[in-house]
Amino acid sequence: MMNKRGDVGDFIVLIVITLIAALSIYAGVIAWNKISPKLAEMPGVSEDPQIANLTEEVIIKVQAGINIFDILFLMFFFGTYFAILASVFYLDSHPGFLLFALILFGVVIFIGGVVSDLFMTIAGTDQFVEAQATHPIIYHIMQFLPIYLIPMGIIFLIILYASRSGGGPV
Repeated sequence: MMNKRGDVGDFIVLIVITLIAALSIYAGVIAWNKISPKLAEMPGVSEDPQIANLTEEVIIKVQAGINIFDILFLMFFFGTYFAILASVFYLDSHPGFLLFALILFGVVIFIGGVVSDLFMTIAGTDQFVEAQATHPIIYHIMQFLPIYLIPMGIIFLIILYASRSGGGPV
């Protein structure tokens, strides 16, 4: 098994996981928005005021929990990036691989653009429009994903090739 600590290809994993997380959160918002009004209209809930108050409290708390996913997504996105940076800091890489890393970085930016366009197409549908209003950070990050990836990748490459220990005599 290879000792893989950090690679430009890790950005592809970041992009795919980001897309899956964003779409999952948006789908969860849509599902909750369809379920929550029906909870208050269930038989037995409207007849007993104590159960109606309890149901309303639960709906409010779940909605607050769903709204936190926007900030959690932001923390997840940058947290994963910093984890990639931490892993690459301990990786010795030969400067001869810089050209290969730049080419792979170009591919990563292209994939980021495709994923961003895919997300924008899906998020632009009528079903997902209401999720945009409740989760603007997710929408913003996914809309400008290639723009976020460029400085992230540049910092990644600087750390990858500047943290080289050299391996010469001490």
